[in-house]
Amino acid sequence: MSKWFSNKFSWLGMLVASFIAVSFVFCILPAFKHMPTNTQNLPIVIVNQDNQQISDKVADGLKDNLPFKHISTSSSLSRTKHRIELRKASLAVVIPDGFNKDVRAGKRPTVNFVVNNANSMVQTNVNQGLISRIQSTVNAQLTQQSLVGMYAKQLAPKMMKTAMAAGMKTAMQKAMTASKGQAVNQKQIQKQVQAKVQPKIQKQVMARATKMAAPFNITAKSSTDTMGTKQVNMQHQMAPMFISMGQYLGLMIASIIITMTFMSVRFIAGKWKTFLGLQVTGVITAVVLALLTVGALRCLVSFDGGVFNALLWQNVLYDFAAFELTSGLALLFGGLLSRAV
Repeated sequence: MSKWFSNKFSWLGMLVASFIAVSFVFCILPAFKHMPTNTQNLPIVIVNQDNQQISDKVADGLKDNLPFKHISTSSSLSRTKHRIELRKASLAVVIPDGFNKDVRAGKRPTVNFVVNNANSMVQTNVNQGLISRIQSTVNAQLTQQSLVGMYAKQLAPKMMKTAMAAGMKTAMQKAMTASKGQAVNQKQIQKQVQAKVQPKIQKQVMARATKMAAPFNITAKSSTDTMGTKQVNMQHQMAPMFISMGQYLGLMIASIIITMTFMSVRFIAGKWKTFLGLQVTGVITAVVLALLTVGALRCLVSFDGGVFNALLWQNVLYDFAAFELTSGLALLFGGLLSRAV
């Protein structure tokens, strides 16, 4: 076995595997630092092309309910598209002309979105999630407006009839007094009373209808209880994937190198002694590789000694299992069944 351990190629695989695994930690994992913390700073633009009562309420509701710091409004879709093209805005919510008319007519209104997918993966995913949230918010607000409209239709005739009766009584008394008993034009008086009463009644109807629909406009408060890591970056979440990937790739290449060494040294030191040396090298490689990888990870992600020990032994077992799998396949396809002894 001394000939196996004195052969420099027996340890070349461990060096290659260590370099690859540590490279995955130091070269890839830092790219996932502080990514989610800036999503709330994405600039959102609300383009209101309708500028009517309902569309204005929808635009105001979006500004109050979206969890972003930079929400602006605009009436120019072309300028907004130019801002998105230059990446000065992340997403635009467009309330098109005729939105208020469609809602009043009972038709399904349209809300358009403008996004630029030539951005980072995180920003694109945030935009997609934001579109779903905006649609839910708009639907909730339209449901509220529909309830207000329904109650307004029920209240308007009764309130208008009562107001017209009171207004006509007062107007007829004044007209009869002014005419000193002569005939008066009742239809003309009715038109004058209606023109005077109708705007006031409309305001009163909308106020009462909004008050009646208010109990159905219930929104729940939300809170998030964060368990596990409370770090502000994604390195904790991405670390298991990248350290496992780096170690497996390194061990796969190391197994090929060690198998090639085994195929040549076995003629000098003997097949079984060389195979035993290969296994011992695998165990040493698993321990060293796990120690280097978890040590490198601790340089980027903070955790205590207990977590370090747990991760170390978990990765030792993982590395040994990966080595046995890859070296077994390499031996199987590398000429183990050769007639040479």
